[in-house]
Amino acid sequence: MKKTAVFAILLAASVSANAKEGGTVRSITLPVVETTLADGEGKVVMMANCSSCHSLDYIVMQPKLPPDAWTGTVNKMRKVFGAEISDADAGVIASYLAMNYGTEKKSTAVTASGKDPTPGTATKLSGEESFKRYCVACHAGGGNIIMPAKTLHRKDREANGVKTAADVVRLLRNPGPGMPKFDEKSVPEAEAKAIAEYVIDAFK
Repeated sequence: MKKTAVFAILLAASVSANAKEGGTVRSITLPVVETTLADGEGKVVMMANCSSCHSLDYIVMQPKLPPDAWTGTVNKMRKVFGAEISDADAGVIASYLAMNYGTEKKSTAVTASGKDPTPGTATKLSGEESFKRYCVACHAGGGNIIMPAKTLHRKDREANGVKTAADVVRLLRNPGPGMPKFDEKSVPEAEAKAIAEYVIDAFK
């Protein structure tokens, strides 16, 4: 045991010394992995709230749970881990999870009040309202809790090639690591443009 410990210490010292003497530093680019989620009422609200804290893979990896268990899970995220999810959105999320990843059939699962915005009403929403619904969980005040160096403020945006509203829409449709993808089915084009224009105008 002592010989093994000594060997480990010597090996660590050797590696450290080699690094200090100018060892090669390598970087890698991680692939963007998209999680395929079941379509259903509440999907957009769930993605916007939950992806800011954890990978959506955690949802599809879970065993099927009854409605009360999903409600308890959502409440745990809010009360124990401090997820800033409103009462209305919590009900929508729990309902979506119970209906699509639960033990009950969709026809018998308990539904909650509240739902995703529909394409027919999307154009009536202001960019600020839509931003608060989809984006504020990660970008409150124009910040970025996933990648702090990539805020929505003009200096950081432009440093990362996001200079126009069209660039913001492009990121909504094809985001980088850590950000959920909002396709036209989730966020219609008119609403995406309203969000983009709000971002450009609000965060100087």
